[in-house]
Amino acid sequence: MKSMELIHCLGSVKDVYVVNAAHFRRGTTQSKGLPVKRIYLIAAIVSLMLMLVGCTVAYVSGWFADFFAARSDAPLTQDQVQYIKENEQVILQAQTHDGWTVALKSAISDGETGYLLFGITAPEHIDLEGTTRLSKDDPYIAIGNHSWGRNAHRALVVASTGPADPEQNFIWQEQGSWEADNDGLANTRDYLIELRCEKLYPNRERLLKSPFGSNVAFTVCFDDFTLESVDKEIRESLDAKYSGQDYLIGGEELAGLHRSEILAEGEWTFTVHFDMDASQAERLELVTDPVTVEAQVSRWMGEDHLTCDISSALEPVKLTSFLLTPLGAELQFEQEADVSGAFFEWQQDHHYGTRDIFVVMQDGSKIALHTNGVGTVLTADTPIVLSEVDYVLFGNDTRLENLRKS
Repeated sequence: MKSMELIHCLGSVKDVYVVNAAHFRRGTTQSKGLPVKRIYLIAAIVSLMLMLVGCTVAYVSGWFADFFAARSDAPLTQDQVQYIKENEQVILQAQTHDGWTVALKSAISDGETGYLLFGITAPEHIDLEGTTRLSKDDPYIAIGNHSWGRNAHRALVVASTGPADPEQNFIWQEQGSWEADNDGLANTRDYLIELRCEKLYPNRERLLKSPFGSNVAFTVCFDDFTLESVDKEIRESLDAKYSGQDYLIGGEELAGLHRSEILAEGEWTFTVHFDMDASQAERLELVTDPVTVEAQVSRWMGEDHLTCDISSALEPVKLTSFLLTPLGAELQFEQEADVSGAFFEWQQDHHYGTRDIFVVMQDGSKIALHTNGVGTVLTADTPIVLSEVDYVLFGNDTRLENLRKS
């Protein structure tokens, strides 16, 4: 095992120290934030730990094992941990601007979905753990945002293939979220980016075969950190003025309601390559003949097809494909000309309740699948070991059996 892997496996060493120690060893300038004495101290700790364990170092689960475990009610299985171990890429890059350090820690992909995990370290007086958006009025630290008039509350990710290609039938989708890092420090937090290469036209073939192959580069840019908040006194006065009404405000009434304070200025830019080639990707198709399930259907409105309306009632939809991958699934269905989409998993109001799709494993455990804004693309809470899949269960009790199960 390499020396930097030993440091990583100790787990108790802060992420930014591990990253900076790696840069120091290579003689790069990005190790400036870490005192030389601290690097030698880390090396001494490693040596001491090796002696205490008789120079035997067992595999310690990486960052993504911790992340997926936090999303599950049950501990990860040995097969799930083994999948993460074999596919996680520990990258270790870090940049510091204006007192804020962004560290790219790790990446993982199954060929259809990719995750990038960053560690954010703010100055000690900044409470990153306390700026989780619980409601629209809670203070929130936004990335890549300069005012309330913009929508870029996330890191910007650009693929070298371009954002979309109608001829090759793909479009990149990204989603970013703050995640707990469980290190007990208020000024540190993880930031997760989920990437998917989706079809522009759901019922056509995607010609980009290896979206997460090593030949595709991703540029990730964190642009400024901004504290967004709402003036509670103004909010309370507006709520009192329009008590019991839905209201829209503008002009003088809106002025001062939303507050924005730039905490750190700069650009933290990273270039990342995944190494999941199409030939390595695992797949499991569960539909051999069309299967009818229930869904909410979205239809185009008007002749110009510029807007759409989602049905309030459930409708029967014929699935023609349900392709499972270790980190999610993709569906295809028979689509009429006026249909813009269908949503097979949703969280509805009191009339329908919650409808989930579950992957049921042979030991009886379940892994939930969720949509992230696109109804035919699903993300798994935890890795799916495809050889252990029993069936997939829809909200209307429809089952898709794994005909290849042992």
